[in-house]
Amino acid sequence: MTVGVERNKTLKDFIEAFGYEDEEEFVREAIEDKILELKKKAFFEISDKVKEALVKKGVSEGEILKAFGD
Repeated sequence: MTVGVERNKTLKDFIEAFGYEDEEEFVREAIEDKILELKKKAFFEISDKVKEALVKKGVSEGEILKAFGD
């Protein structure tokens, strides 16, 4: 992976400032964080679709909570 000179300096600054052992550890953690962020985004997109479908069917929030044992 290659990055521009300015971005490379910023990357090295963060690696040092936050105590990462090396660039590989930093990049690995950054990728893991991004994957988690995308999983959360996908979850909320799906849950919003489910909510819209339930609203269209006339199911209230109270009914949903009651069904799950509020």
